[in-house]
Amino acid sequence: MSDFPYQALTFDCFGTLMDWRCGQKESLSALPEFHGMEERLEELDAVRMEEEQRIQEGPWRPYAEILADSLRLAAHKLLQIELSAGSCHTFSHAQANWPAFPDSADALQRLAKRCTIGLLSNCDAAPLRFAAIETLGLVAPLLVPSEAIQSYKPAAEHWNAALRLLECPPDRVLHVSAYGFYDLIPASRLGFDVAFIARDSETAPAQLKLAYQARDLADLAGQLGC
Repeated sequence: MSDFPYQALTFDCFGTLMDWRCGQKESLSALPEFHGMEERLEELDAVRMEEEQRIQEGPWRPYAEILADSLRLAAHKLLQIELSAGSCHTFSHAQANWPAFPDSADALQRLAKRCTIGLLSNCDAAPLRFAAIETLGLVAPLLVPSEAIQSYKPAAEHWNAALRLLECPPDRVLHVSAYGFYDLIPASRLGFDVAFIARDSETAPAQLKLAYQARDLADLAGQLGC
């Protein structure tokens, strides 16, 4: 509709729409090497994220490879466990089965009636498409996976690619995320309006001027009149 303030809303996917912490915990719990170690999985995930960030600073690699290698390195570093190649592969290919946050799908359907919905993700193309269409129920969303541009957020290429596909300036797009470092700060620097969604223990970056701040995606949809 003409009164809607944006041509498009772009989203971080895994962490803002999809509950990646829950999904990863379930995936880790299913691996035989971690049976009986449930109390260490949160700590393991924190170390794995550190390894992921370090790998992403190097030459581009498919995200499935980064998931597998970061887990292998974290398990060795934290627990002195040598994971099998099979367990690493199982973990890295479980992403398509990670759950959405309960409010995500319905709120996206409401927003999609008013503007284009885009998902900008550091993951590979196949799990992003599965999450967007099969889990979240989107129809023909704009998708920018890392695999398509061989770049990882917080680098600018995800947003530049989205603008090329949308054929519009950044001030016609609202970028939505729970994460400052990976999403809100770089998007704001590029001229996007930004909205913070409170997921897990994340807090809004104090230095940013936020167009919207919401407790969840349903709350944001309501603030946008949907």
